[in-house]
Amino acid sequence: MKFCIIGLGIFGTNLARVLSRLGGEVLAVDRDPERVETLKDEVDHAVIMDSTDVKALRQLPLKEMDSVIVAIGEDFESSMLTVAHLQEMGVGKLVCRSINAVHGRLLGLLQISKIILPEKMAAERMGRSLMLRQIEDAYALSVDYDIIEVSVPEHFIGQTLANAALRRRYELNLITVKRPDGKNPDPAARVVLGIIPPDYTFQPEDILVVFGKEKDVRRFLQD
Repeated sequence: MKFCIIGLGIFGTNLARVLSRLGGEVLAVDRDPERVETLKDEVDHAVIMDSTDVKALRQLPLKEMDSVIVAIGEDFESSMLTVAHLQEMGVGKLVCRSINAVHGRLLGLLQISKIILPEKMAAERMGRSLMLRQIEDAYALSVDYDIIEVSVPEHFIGQTLANAALRRRYELNLITVKRPDGKNPDPAARVVLGIIPPDYTFQPEDILVVFGKEKDVRRFLQD
């Protein structure tokens, strides 16, 4: 898949790195030469350009992109002008970073279908991990459903997936399991085990990646 990221602040830079690491073809754009220089060896294409210049924008192969992400995080005016230019050019699949609530409302008036507020997302994920210590990370898929990474509860250690009956007892689906990577000196490194068979036995250092409602995850952890 092809992505164009406009705005290489902390959020845009890290998003470019993640998409590139996952195999995406990334075009990174910023008017700051230092930011572009920092990222140029980590993405497929890095361009120094002022995105408020519509003539310059028209030189980019934006119609080929699966998504164009406006990740400008500080300059309200530049973000809005860039979005307006992209809409005028007929760029589809437009994703915009919202700087604040007012910015988000204005983007909504421009009928941007996908608006993200990174700070809010990070706060929600941290809040969940603080409320329940077993939660390692969380990804909201909708108002009701999440993908949540949790440390295996003690009462499940030694049980098989079939005996745990996560779907029947807690209405949760196990996506996969992460384990410490013994070959990597970084203690935070994890190995993803892939599809988990029914006879898999949970181990003390397992991190379970589950899909379901947060209230059911709480019930699972506190049972």
